[in-house]
Formats: sequence, structure tokens, C-alpha cells
Amino acid sequence: MKKIKLFTTAIIILLSIQTHAQIFGNDPEITIEGLQPESAWQIAEMAMLDNSISLEKFSMKEGVLISGWIEWTAIAIQNHAHLYLKYEAPVMTVKIADRQYKSADGWSEAVGNLSKKKYKEYVQNVADRITEISKDPGLIETAVKNSKLILAFNPVVLVEGVEFKLIKAGTDANQKLTLEFAVHNKNSGEAKIRIPLHGFKDEVNPNITGSRGNVKWIPKAGLDAILQPDETQTLTFELSKWEMSSIPEFDFRVLSNSDELHNMSIFSIPLPYSYSPND
Repeated sequence: MKKIKLFTTAIIILLSIQTHAQIFGNDPEITIEGLQPESAWQIAEMAMLDNSISLEKFSMKEGVLISGWIEWTAIAIQNHAHLYLKYEAPVMTVKIADRQYKSADGWSEAVGNLSKKKYKEYVQNVADRITEISKDPGLIETAVKNSKLILAFNPVVLVEGVEFKLIKAGTDANQKLTLEFAVHNKNSGEAKIRIPLHGFKDEVNPNITGSRGNVKWIPKAGLDAILQPDETQTLTFELSKWEMSSIPEFDFRVLSNSDELHNMSIFSIPLPYSYSPND
């Protein structure tokens, strides 16, 4: 699929979660086969929003997405529940969690099953929409492009006239991860560049820094480089072990000529990856 340009936008703040905290009743779960890791969560996100169900908690590492409270009234009694999605490639499971009713003593765990109408509305309709999107390449592209859960992949970042272009990324037989950038100075004068900090995030959460690896310029070692006008140098980042089929988020900070610290990020990097002019 053609890579989608990343537009700067606000991100839904999603919290990491403990999967054992949920309570599951007797309502049957639905499993959906054949979802690919690079688009599974974006498809699920689109399906939930298309059914007016909000997103609240997400952990890519745990493989869990939980909705906000779904609320309804039955026989004048308030009810609420979460929609709980679990993904273990290539299968996604959709089910109801934490179903409760409100009494004079507060919220209590509900017994029995959802009505057929509510089950279809909250579980079956979302599962059917996930299946529908997953079978349509155009809808998959739309889901990936418009996702706020996992921002779209863009291999090029520009910092004060210096272009950082991701040329390739991948792991070797020992699961060593390497990202290689071509760094090109588009300015009329020299550019002094320093990379003081970087991190690989294995979970999409703005409060987690993630793992740090090695960084080096080629041919000159170290964190600093001076690029002459129109000069290109190679910058590599390495991490000793990586087990996922993509990088949810890669962050790096750049100090440029102005001494201003720029916080840069590239999202949803597929592995392996090689740059194409169409990206």
C-alpha cells in the first residue's frame, strides 16, 4: 500500500492497561480472522468510531483496545459496559467487558446476557464492520490514513532545512534492529547537527520514553555532524533486540544551528522497509 503522508494532528491520549482488570460475563465473543498487524488496530478503530463507540484505553504491547463506557437504559435502569478487543495476529476477538447496572448502592456487576438488540448494536455490528473494512483495500487505506490511534507512516522529517529521510529499516537473524537515514543539508550554509536523545517505543503511549539504542554518523562516529551545503551523510540507529513486525513510534531529538531542540517522531514503521519515491 502507498505510504500516507503524516499530517500534524492531535493524538487521542490512550492509557496503558492491565488486561486482568476486566470482568467478562456470559455474552459470546466474536473472532475475526486474517487481520494484518500493519492495519489491524486502525481497522478496529475505524469500525468502532463508525458505530459511535469511543476509544479509551490501548496497549499495543498487550494487544488490547478498550472502549469508553457504552451506556444505555433498560426498564428505567442505567447500564454500562466496555467493548474489549484482543488481537493476536492474525485474529481479533471482540467481546463485552465490565457490564454493570446502577442501583441504590451504586454500580454492580450485571448477570445474564445482553439483549439480542444490544448485543448486535455493541458487538456484532463492530465485528461485521471490521470484517467489511478488512476486505476492502480502499477502506483499509482510509483507516490507516485517518487513524489517531496509530499515526500514519511518513519516512521524511525536515528540521531547519535539513532533511532526515529513512532509507531502510529491518532486523537481522539475531533480531538486531537498524534504521538508516540519509541526512541532506538543503541550506546555503553549513549545518551543525547533534542527536542528543532517541528512543524506540514498543507501546503507543505519550508518557513512555521507550528503549534506547546506539546512534552513529557514517563515516564519522559520534552524535555530532557538520554538513556542508547540499551534502548528504548517513545516520544509523541500532537496537540490540526487536521482536515486533513494525515500530509503532520512533522518536529522536535534533539540535540544529539555532540551538533549538526539535522533538521529531516517525510512526508505524513497517519492517522490513526500503525507501521508495512514492512513499
